[in-house]
Amino acid sequence: MILAQAKKFASASLDSSLDIVRDSVITVPSWFGQVQRAALVDASKLAGLNPPVLINTNTATALKMLFDSKEKSLNQTVLIYDVGSSSASASVLQISKTQGKTDEVLTVDALAHAWDTELSGRALDEILANYVAEKFDETRAGSDSVKNIPRVMARLRKEVQRLREVLSANTEAVFNVGSLHDDQDFRLQISRSEFESLAGHLFDRVKIPVEKALKDANVSTKDLGAVVPYGGVSRIPLIQVRLLETLGLESLTKSVNTDEGAVFGALWYGASLSSLVKSRKVDVVEHLPDSISVAVGRDNSSKKVEPQLSRLFTSGSKTPQRKTINFKRMGDFNLTLFADNQEPPIAEYMIGNVASVIGKMKDNSTVIPPKISITFNLDKAGLFEIYKAEATIEESVWVEKVVNATESATPTQSSGETQSEETSESVSPEETADAEPTSNNTKVERTMQTVVHRVNLSKSLDRNANALASRRMSPSDLARAKQILYKLDEKDRKRKERSDALNSLESSIFKLREELYNEELEKVSTEEERDSIRAKLMEEEDWIFDADKATTQDFTSKEKKLREMVGRLNFRLSELSSRPEAVENLKRAVEYSRTASADIRQLHEEKNSPELPKIEAFINELEETSKFLEDSLASQSGKTDMDDPAFRSADLDSRTQALTKGLTRLTKLRLPTPAPSPSEDDTPGRVEGGESSAPTEESASETGEPTPEEKEDL
Repeated sequence: MILAQAKKFASASLDSSLDIVRDSVITVPSWFGQVQRAALVDASKLAGLNPPVLINTNTATALKMLFDSKEKSLNQTVLIYDVGSSSASASVLQISKTQGKTDEVLTVDALAHAWDTELSGRALDEILANYVAEKFDETRAGSDSVKNIPRVMARLRKEVQRLREVLSANTEAVFNVGSLHDDQDFRLQISRSEFESLAGHLFDRVKIPVEKALKDANVSTKDLGAVVPYGGVSRIPLIQVRLLETLGLESLTKSVNTDEGAVFGALWYGASLSSLVKSRKVDVVEHLPDSISVAVGRDNSSKKVEPQLSRLFTSGSKTPQRKTINFKRMGDFNLTLFADNQEPPIAEYMIGNVASVIGKMKDNSTVIPPKISITFNLDKAGLFEIYKAEATIEESVWVEKVVNATESATPTQSSGETQSEETSESVSPEETADAEPTSNNTKVERTMQTVVHRVNLSKSLDRNANALASRRMSPSDLARAKQILYKLDEKDRKRKERSDALNSLESSIFKLREELYNEELEKVSTEEERDSIRAKLMEEEDWIFDADKATTQDFTSKEKKLREMVGRLNFRLSELSSRPEAVENLKRAVEYSRTASADIRQLHEEKNSPELPKIEAFINELEETSKFLEDSLASQSGKTDMDDPAFRSADLDSRTQALTKGLTRLTKLRLPTPAPSPSEDDTPGRVEGGESSAPTEESASETGEPTPEEKEDL
C-alpha cells in the first residue's frame, strides 16, 4: 500500500493522469536478507512496479556525500554509522571521483557492512516508556500497573519519542500528558543524565557494528577520511560520544542531512540508471557478507546418498555476477542453495526433464550420464536465482552422404547437425568408412559424426521445503493478493467518495444558511421563501445525524437540491444587476443594425447585386430579434424583483453577438463590378502597348512573304 501510494504521488508530480511510473529505487538496511529483499520485490509487483533496484541505506548516503563533494578528484575511505528506529549499522565504503573520457565517474565500493538490531530508537523508546509507566504507577497508590494496559503503553511510546528527541537537544525535558489513565493527568521531569543511565547498556553497544565493519573491511581507524553519523537517533549526544571514543577521533563529519541523505543518494542512483536523464556515471559495488554454497542432490541411479557440495560465491564477492557449475546426472535431482553458517537454507529447487535429453539419442544401447550445467545469478539487490539450467549429451552416429565419385570423400560440412529449438549440435568428423559405389559415377559415403543433444531443464522452487525462498509469493499468490488489494482500493475509494460527499453536504448547509442572511438576497426573495429554505436546511442537517446507511448518491442528490433552491434566489439577484445593461446593449445593436443594413441594401439594389437574398435574410433576423426584445420586456414589466425573471440576460447577450457578427458579414459582401467599355486604342492590328501588329516590309522579307511593291509587279 505504501509503494502504491508513493507511485500515485510520483505520477501526480508529473501532472499526468496516466499510469506511467514503473521503475523505482528503494533503500534498505544492510542487514536485510533474502526474505526481506524478496518481499520488497513482491510488494513492488503488487503495486504495479517493475522489480525495484535495491540499494543499502549507507551506500546511498555515501553516494549523496560523493555527489555533494566539490573536489574534482577524490579517493577516500569513509565510515557511515546509521542509527534508526529498528537497528544500528556501520558501513566502511571506498568513495572515489575520477574523470572519464567525457564525464565524471563516481564510484562507491561498499567494503563491509555490520549491524546490531538491539540498538535502535524503538528500544530506547521502550526503556523510556517503561520508566514513565513506573513513575505513573507510583502516583496511583497500589493500582494495577499500566504496563499491562496496551492502550496506555501505546500512548506512552508515542509521547516518549518526542521526549527522547527533546533530550537530544536539551539537558532536561518535561513529560506532560492529560488524562493518561482514569482521567488522571501526569507530569514528569527527566534529565538527559537519567535517560543515559537508564539506557546505558544500549549505548555500550554502539561500538559493536563499528569494530566488526572495520575488521571485515580490513581497515584501521587511521585510514578513515570521514566518519558520518546518520539517522535520527544518531543525534543523541551520548551515541556520538561513544562513536568518537571507539574510533579515537575528536570530531565527526556532519555534512550529510541525517534524515534525507539516503533518499537523495537513491535519487541520484536512479537518475544514473535511467536512459531519460543525463547524469554523471555512477558505479556502485556491493560485496557479499557471507559465502554462498550449493548442495546438488543425487539421482535415483546413484549409490551415493550425500549431496555434492560446491562453493558458488566466497565472502566478499562483488555483486552482481553469475557463475556456472557442471556435473553429471542420469535423472532428476534436487538442489539446495544456502549461506554458510546460516539456517534455514536460501532456496531448494527441483530440477527435472533430464531424461528427455537421453531420449533424443539414436542409439540407447550405451548411455552415459548427461552433462548438467546450472548458471546462478546474483543481482545487485543481493538476490539469488537459477538463471539457466540445461543438459547436454554427445553420441557418435554414422552419416551417409551421396557424393560424386570424382570428388573428395571428405565432407566439408557436418551432415549430422540438428537445427531444432531444443537441440543445437556441434558436429565434427571422426571416422570415414569405405564408400559404396553407385551408378552414374556417384557413391555413398559413410562418416562417423559426433552429435551434441541439448535440452533446457525445468526448474521449480520447492515450496514445501524449509527454505527462505519458499516464503516468497508464488504467481498464484501474487494474483490473489492483487485481487485483495484491488477490492481494498475500491473500498477505500468508495469510502473516500462517501466521506467527501458527506463533508460537501455539511459544508453546503452552513454556507447556504449564511447566504440567506445576505441583505442583497433579501431584495429578490420573500421572507416566506427564505424561511422555507432555512427549514429545509435544518431538516437535512438533522437527517445527517441518522444517515449511517446513506450512500454517496443520497448525499450528492440532497446537496444538489439545496443548491438549486438557493440558486434560484442568486439567479434573480444576478439578473437584477445584469438585465439593464443587456437590454440596452441589444437595443443599440438593433437600431444600429437596422440603419446599416438599410444602407447596404440600397447600395446592392443599385448594382443589382446577387447578394440581396443574404441581406434580406439578415433584415428578417433583425426584425425577429426586435420583436423578441419587445415581447421579453413586456413579459418582464409585469414581474417584481422577487419573481423569477421572464428572460435571461445571457439570451439577450447572445442575440447581441449574433447581430454584430451578421452585420460584419454584410459589410464584407462585394458589389458587382461593371463590364469594361471599348476604348479608341482597341483597333484591329493593335497589341498591348499601342504598337501595330501588322508586319513591316523588313519583317516580311525576312519571313519570305512578298512586299507590297513585289505584289504590284506580280
